[in-house]
Amino acid sequence: MAPPKKQLPHAYRRYLLLRGQKHGLPKLQQTSYAKLKQLQHPDLAAYMEHPPTQQAPLLFYPGCYIYSPQTIRNTLKILDHLGTPYQVLGGLTYCCGLPHRFQGNTTDAKTCTDRLKNAINTVNPQIIITSCLECLEALNAIKQEDNAPYTVQHVLEYMNHHRTQLPKIKNPGRLIIHNPCRLTAFPTVKTATENLITSLGAKIQYLPDTIPHCCRHWHHGDPKNQAAHTKIIDATRHAHARLVCPCLTAQEDFQKTDPTAPLTDLIDLYANALPTRRLNK
Repeated sequence: MAPPKKQLPHAYRRYLLLRGQKHGLPKLQQTSYAKLKQLQHPDLAAYMEHPPTQQAPLLFYPGCYIYSPQTIRNTLKILDHLGTPYQVLGGLTYCCGLPHRFQGNTTDAKTCTDRLKNAINTVNPQIIITSCLECLEALNAIKQEDNAPYTVQHVLEYMNHHRTQLPKIKNPGRLIIHNPCRLTAFPTVKTATENLITSLGAKIQYLPDTIPHCCRHWHHGDPKNQAAHTKIIDATRHAHARLVCPCLTAQEDFQKTDPTAPLTDLIDLYANALPTRRLNK
């Protein structure tokens, strides 16, 4: 059951105001937000709240992160370069449902999951990729529950499998991998991150264990969140390095806390070495 709204943290209610299937006034708010973003990012508008209607061997599932345009554009550049036909599924109405589940809201979580399953079945993919570790967890749960034949991978895993086809890049300097709490459940993502960094000619390094790695994203509104981010960012600067975040949620949290944080996104790094992507191929 969904807990009564008054028992939910205010920050959680605000955070999920637009996510999932809505009705009445929240639906109008959700639609208005999507329309605004479609106008701001016309090259991505066709993917925002518009589920694919055709089948493809590869499904790129950004989910709610469709509204993080830089990451999405650069992922699409890499997919275009690799050449595998793909479809894109993204939007607030196609949330993976895990944020609801974290708060014990199993009713809304199941609604999101069922909607996501239907969209996946339409595409009938062999592989589903995402950059969000929460979405990765939700997709793996769906796969296990339905005994689905497709495989689920992080975008970095997919890039690692095709790294011989990626552009050669000059060593970007000292990189440190952020080892977020959710990464421990996905050792293949960790391996993929290490392999991609090694292929750049850089050494594999992690922040010291004395620095808490959790970004505390799901501690909604906790004043300790920013302090945790600052410790990680300051430790990276002290090491004269740049931080690689396999977790998109953590990466965006660090950017919000400190827009000048020394971050390197491997997706961006490889995509920037490719020609400019055509709009709406």
